[in-house]
Amino acid sequence: MRTRFLAAVAVLSALLLAALILAGCSGTSAPKTVAAKPGMTNAAASSTAATGGAMPMKRSTPEKVVSMHTVANNGVQTISIDLSNETYSPNLVIAKAGVPIDITFGKGKGCVKTLVFPTFGINADMTTGPRTFHLPAQAAGSYKWRCGMDMKHGELRVE
Repeated sequence: MRTRFLAAVAVLSALLLAALILAGCSGTSAPKTVAAKPGMTNAAASSTAATGGAMPMKRSTPEKVVSMHTVANNGVQTISIDLSNETYSPNLVIAKAGVPIDITFGKGKGCVKTLVFPTFGINADMTTGPRTFHLPAQAAGSYKWRCGMDMKHGELRVE
C-alpha cells in the first residue's frame, strides 16, 4: 500500500513539474483545469491539464530560422535581437570573423526571460529591458545561445 502511495506521489510530482516547466516557457501563469472523464484517473486528468488537453506531451516545434548579416559601423558589428514574441528574431546571425560585435537582446518574458550564451559566460535576466553585450573579435565558428529552459535557440555564425 505504501509503495503504491509513493509511486502515485512521484507521478503527480513529475506531472506538476512538467506543468510548471510548460507554464514558465509559454509565458502563462495560470494552469489549465481539466475535469476527469469517466474512467480517467486523477493522474491522467493532471497530465491532460499539464499538456493543455493533448496527450502525450510533445516537445515544441523547432523555431523558424530567421537570419541576418551584421553591418559594421565604426569598426564594430552591431546586432539587434528582438524578444517581444517570446522567441529570438532573428535566431541566426552571420557575422564577419576578426571584427568586434555588439549584440543587443531586447526585453524578454516567458521562455526568453533568461539568456544563456555559454561560450561567452553569459547567463542574463532579460526581463529588465534591452541589454547589449560586447564581444571581442571572434574566430570563424558557430556560437549558440538559448533560453534558460533550453527550449528556444539562436546562433551567431562567424565566417
